[in-house]
Amino acid sequence: YTEVISRINAYRNLSMLTIREQQQFRLFAQYQSLKSISDLLNLSPKTLYSRERTIARKLGLSGSVQLRYFIQNEIYLSI
Repeated sequence: YTEVISRINAYRNLSMLTIREQQQFRLFAQYQSLKSISDLLNLSPKTLYSRERTIARKLGLSGSVQLRYFIQNEIYLSI
């Protein structure tokens, strides 16, 4: 039961992201590389990496690696 509650809370936190961050989150979830996403959004990879860390922080994660883990395990496994 606590695992279900934590998943629900994690999804609620997605609403804390800006529209642009939500867009980037969806692109991260599609397993695109930072380089391909930066090309698509016309951003430097460095800027995108910084935003990736910001998204992770807003979701209560410690960094990019945990963000990718969250996407893989919480988003894909719950579908």
